[in-house]
Amino acid sequence: MERCDACPMRVSCLSKLDRRRKVIASGFYPAFHRGRQRYATSEGRRYMKLQGIWAEGSFAMLKREHKLSMIQKHGILKAKEECLLAAIAVNLKRMAMAMYVLFAQLTLATKIQILRLANPERIYAVSAIA
Repeated sequence: MERCDACPMRVSCLSKLDRRRKVIASGFYPAFHRGRQRYATSEGRRYMKLQGIWAEGSFAMLKREHKLSMIQKHGILKAKEECLLAAIAVNLKRMAMAMYVLFAQLTLATKIQILRLANPERIYAVSAIA
């Protein structure tokens, strides 16, 4: 308060009725400030765009494919439960797709190895052409 009384900026910060200025800052402000500085860079802006695309795409998919445009249950806990179950379903679908792709790649690699063992000169001729 003593600092405000002697400050030349007092007129711009406080009204005539105010005796002091309150500065409200959360305990998370240092992390918030670091994040703001990080997003001020060109790389940070690029990541912010990607984050928007990723997050909005996920929410759109949840609304479209898992009926989350309107929550079916009543109450905060039940609504939270419904959202978590939908998120689990999305993650399971993504994991299943990743496993399918990995299995397809392994299957293709196995088929190529079998062909190499059966007829090595044909495989080398194909790889030379490609």
